[in-house]
Amino acid sequence: MKAKSLFVALLSTIIFGVFIVIGFFYYQGKLADINDQAQVTYANYTNERKERQQRLVEMDLYGKINEGETVNYLVLGDHIGYQDVNSGERWSDLVEQSLREAFDVRMQGDYISFDTNDVLGRIVELNDLVEDASYDLVFLVLSDADRDIINSFHQYELQLETLLDKIISHNDKAEIVTIFEGDIEQEGMSEVEDVVIKMADHYGFKFLSATDKQEHAEEDYLTFEQAEVKLTEDGHMYYAEQISSYLIEQAEGEKEIQYVNHDPLFAGSNYDQVVYSNEPTRITGFEKEEGFFIAQSAGDSLIFQFEGELLAVHFFNQGGLIEVYLDGEFLQQLHLSSINRGNRYLTLLNDLPAKQYTVQFIVREMDGPIKIGGLVTK
Repeated sequence: MKAKSLFVALLSTIIFGVFIVIGFFYYQGKLADINDQAQVTYANYTNERKERQQRLVEMDLYGKINEGETVNYLVLGDHIGYQDVNSGERWSDLVEQSLREAFDVRMQGDYISFDTNDVLGRIVELNDLVEDASYDLVFLVLSDADRDIINSFHQYELQLETLLDKIISHNDKAEIVTIFEGDIEQEGMSEVEDVVIKMADHYGFKFLSATDKQEHAEEDYLTFEQAEVKLTEDGHMYYAEQISSYLIEQAEGEKEIQYVNHDPLFAGSNYDQVVYSNEPTRITGFEKEEGFFIAQSAGDSLIFQFEGELLAVHFFNQGGLIEVYLDGEFLQQLHLSSINRGNRYLTLLNDLPAKQYTVQFIVREMDGPIKIGGLVTK
């Protein structure tokens, strides 16, 4: 009886062990199946994600709008429109709102150089951005200040075309809208508008001017406060309505963005090679603070060495008088009170023989703190 009990116990143990072994291998098989299925699912997800990312890269602004994808936009140089308005809404905010309501799209915007109205300043500041960012919509905002510190009209053409070419080459699927904010009847401004229209036709982008005297008087959308030009609420509404209606019309028509002509319109548009230098070789009196060298009194001076064909100076203008010397010879006086206040890039020379030079800035009169940031050369 005892032997029989032992046999039964042993048999039970063997059978139990067999079930455990079978269960173990079954469980392992199930885990392998689950793991294989997970890998397939992950691979499919990864492939779909890569395909979607590639599709987004190949998609232009209107494709993204019609697909409900996020639209990334850049506003470049909107000093006038960036000023606060009573409603608290800028024209770009109103454009966002219109597109969201019309197409249920999400929009993300960047503003750069809104306190730098001149074209050369935008080229310099855009150099730091284009390598890391891509946009579906670019607003290039021009104003009166774009011509107030340029030595020649042709120089303005070259700088503006360089800026446009830089934008197009890094954002070839983006819609570009070039906007003029300011008084078209100011001296030189009608010529500015003419050249921008010519560039718009050449490259295939939209140009919008709020200076249409037939429909809107200037005083309706511009106001002058303490020598600052600002947009009124009507001005913001005007830009928003014009921009929104254009973009919505193009999206509904399923426009495909294609810049048909990339050849330069003006010979010599080579400002993309500019270099910014903020390291003077000698400082007398100036003190450095927040990226600027600030004069303490008349007689203070800065000396820079540079090599190249272009000489421009970056400064924050609050008035005063500066003398400029090149290689020890008097070059010119800068009457800063005749230049719009704020962040400025002033071109002094653009056709120098390519060699090394020494330039000195000497403060002669101060209406306020004189702040020099550095040189722009090429």
